[in-house]
Amino acid sequence: MKIFAMLMVILISNVVHANDLSTFYEGRYNFLKDYLNKLETFKKKDSKFKGSVVETMRGAFYSSFGPYNQNKVDNRALVNCKKDGGLGCKVRFQSFKKNENYNRFAQFDSSKNILYSLDDQIKSQIVNGLNGIRFLKSLENFNRKDFGCTKNTKPFTEAVNIIKDEINIYPQDFLNKSGLKFIMICDDITSDSKLTILGLAPVHYDQTAGVFWISINAINNTRLISDNKINKTKNVFHHEYYHIIDSNLTNVIMDKEWEAINKNPYSNTPLGGGLDFDNSIKGFATEYSRNNQSEDKAELFTMLITRNKDIKKLLKDEILYQKAKLLIKRLKSISPTINKDFWNKLN
Repeated sequence: MKIFAMLMVILISNVVHANDLSTFYEGRYNFLKDYLNKLETFKKKDSKFKGSVVETMRGAFYSSFGPYNQNKVDNRALVNCKKDGGLGCKVRFQSFKKNENYNRFAQFDSSKNILYSLDDQIKSQIVNGLNGIRFLKSLENFNRKDFGCTKNTKPFTEAVNIIKDEINIYPQDFLNKSGLKFIMICDDITSDSKLTILGLAPVHYDQTAGVFWISINAINNTRLISDNKINKTKNVFHHEYYHIIDSNLTNVIMDKEWEAINKNPYSNTPLGGGLDFDNSIKGFATEYSRNNQSEDKAELFTMLITRNKDIKKLLKDEILYQKAKLLIKRLKSISPTINKDFWNKLN
């Protein structure tokens, strides 16, 4: 049993927005709903029945069921996946639970200076690191269908130091569990849109690779938005970091909780905006957050981290308050270190 879907990459900047993912998630949601219903039916007949869902690198799902131990059910799904030519077959769900060992995190081979991220190989070099997160610089121009990263030749020390200060905001336990593994430094991030991209966080469908890509030239371009590069660097880091966090939280379901809170529709046309608050439409912290659910969450998170005291003034908006409450609850579910002490230390 399998389902295919198109590869999605979330591109984030002040002028580029991610596509609405609801149609994409619908197919995956329905597949898992069917899988759970079948498993429930089987277990009523025989309580020993177990299920397994295997996912390929290209997003195909394979499921298997049987009155066996979990490993045997997993292996049956893996065999079916590999027989069908599936690449990167991995067990994602074991019966009713997510496989705790499942991830699509990038890996770096220091002997070859290559970052293996999803199905890409990026020639790169470690230039810095902090709290388990490694900074890499691109050693050659990298291009794929969705985006590209040009070889890094421009100074990056200032940007790295700014980001390291922002990383230090978070407790180590949270960093370990949130999904961020690498920061890739490019001179430019390119795309077919020809628009300037500050940073991005490519995903494997709805699972993070744990890589934040940043453009040094876009950060240094003061004409891009009316703010200084320190604030731009901070904002793009936290924004992209939340996309990684959000991807790491997902169980291949549409965000029904967020959808239930949000009362005003997202925009039918791409919206930009700078780093300023815009609560002119209830439930949204910035203009950019009105693009879709993904950007809504990332923008709210960014403001909660970078302008905590200021955004509290907007939380009299009940919709925005409920969104913030849900987001904070989810962050704490990753690590109990995201507690009152954590929030009280923010400006």
